[in-house]
Amino acid sequence: MTDAVPGPDPAAAVAAAYDHLSDASHDGFTPFDRALDGLSGEVAATRPAGSPYSPAEVLSHMLFWQQRHLAILDGAPPTPVATAAVGWPSATAADWDAMVESYMAGLARYRAVVAEPGAVTRPVREGSAVSAATSTMSMFIHDAHHLGQIILLRRMLGAWPPPGGGDTW
Repeated sequence: MTDAVPGPDPAAAVAAAYDHLSDASHDGFTPFDRALDGLSGEVAATRPAGSPYSPAEVLSHMLFWQQRHLAILDGAPPTPVATAAVGWPSATAADWDAMVESYMAGLARYRAVVAEPGAVTRPVREGSAVSAATSTMSMFIHDAHHLGQIILLRRMLGAWPPPGGGDTW
């Protein structure tokens, strides 16, 4: 990956921005894959004292919304979510490895979506004023917020830094 500023092509600019944000060698933050790495399912399913969630429950929330977003990008109609609690599915230690694998596959899919020709102008769904690329970047930002929670929870559980290191200052 290069840090070259893309030309006037908006699609190239969006794809370059996503690549920059998801680049594992970026020095500004711990990348998603490394932040989730090295955490056992048993530790991931543990709620630190005073926390309403475990790292596994936060990832389950991220995966819930990621899967909904990817389904919409594939043409599925959006379905209402009755309450916020619905978006926080339970997660167990046994779920952890499969959730991480599925979540990372979804991030790879996000990268493919924003690089698609026309993603900057293609509506996320018919009748929407929001493009597929904009919606995907919004989901990435949502997930970055929750990734910070997972990092904090890992610190509270004594499971930080991950293998390969992570921001500790």
